Amino acid sequence: MFSDNGQQTPCVGVSIGVERVFAIMEAKMAMQGSAVDVFVASAGKGMMLERMKLGKELWDSGVSAEFMQNKENPNMKAQLDWALSKNIPYMVIIGAKEVEEGVVTIKDLQANIETKMSRADMVTYFQAKTGGGGG
Repeated sequence: MFSDNGQQTPCVGVSIGVERVFAIMEAKMAMQGSAVDVFVASAGKGMMLERMKLGKELWDSGVSAEFMQNKENPNMKAQLDWALSKNIPYMVIIGAKEVEEGVVTIKDLQANIETKMSRADMVTYFQAKTGGGGG
């Protein structure tokens, strides 16, 4: 622009509110909800393999699912907080007792309703709830 020697330097300036742009983007993402339909959680230690098996069953049937991969034995609060922060509508919970009985606990995180059902019926249930499936 202006210098001490009096010589003018041409310039152009542009300004955008980056924080405002990010705030708008975050609000839009929150309104859209989650691309993931089911969060696979576990109760107890040593359940990573079971979480992976449940996730694969859901993925193979066309239901979008995820689970915590960065922790071998995450506590239930951490898993619930993760699912809620991602706006995931459903959670399926498995523990040693559920594996033994062949059941899972399904939690509707929006309605705050918990249901137990056979593991064999889980895929059909989520396909009906989420519109997943068809292969």
